[in-house]
Amino acid sequence: MKITRIRYYADPGSRPIFNQSSNLVTVETDQGITGIGEGGSRDTIVQCAAMLIGEDPGRIEHLWQLMYRGYF
Repeated sequence: MKITRIRYYADPGSRPIFNQSSNLVTVETDQGITGIGEGGSRDTIVQCAAMLIGEDPGRIEHLWQLMYRGYF
């Protein structure tokens, strides 16, 4: 299974700096499975998506390391 798309949905009524948890993120796979999460700024999600597309969503620790090393 591979991540094929990550989408960001902003809450139109939120203040970006203080209400990031009201934003939604979906992660879609090549097997038709979609995961839904919350939080994060649009810029962060876009940058993380570039690192995660094509990766196996089941390798959670590996994905965390990719994102962590991509930023720090």
